[in-house]
Amino acid sequence: MPNREVPMPIDWTALATWKDLASIVAAFASPFIGAWSAGRTLKARDQARLHGYIDWETRFDEEGVIQYPFLALQNISSRNVLVTAIDLRSDFFFLQRAGIALRYDDPSDLPFPAEIEAGKMRVFALDEDRVLEVVEKKWRITAVPALLFKRPRIKIRVETLTGERLTLSAERAIEWRHRSWRFRP
Repeated sequence: MPNREVPMPIDWTALATWKDLASIVAAFASPFIGAWSAGRTLKARDQARLHGYIDWETRFDEEGVIQYPFLALQNISSRNVLVTAIDLRSDFFFLQRAGIALRYDDPSDLPFPAEIEAGKMRVFALDEDRVLEVVEKKWRITAVPALLFKRPRIKIRVETLTGERLTLSAERAIEWRHRSWRFRP
């Protein structure tokens, strides 16, 4: 009879060191992580990306100095964006709609839907009286979160036709003396 070696049973506990487990998990998880990051990159490339800021415009007129806040939106995506709403939002948790943030005399003057071309910027005049009115009306609800969590008392939400949203602090749309201390320059 030929001399055969009997295979020894494998001791699986010897493979269960942390180094071995880490390499097994890494080999198993890396295709999923790669697929997730590639999908996220492709999705982000197709989204309309907006950046916005609020600043003040100062003009000299025959009546004197005129100052008003404006919202500048920059489209940094590779396709045109249609802005469908620019609203004021108040309340810390629910962000209730508090009205249109833009300055207008007649509702038919509102420029919606406003198209922002790829790589371009568009400026909208804000209604500082409306912003201040909403802040004074809702101050009891927003005072505690504004102090404890250093949150703005009022926000501006920009919505696009594709349903994407950009939310900005609207504290800069309030005159300097009425702003909360955190948002003063």
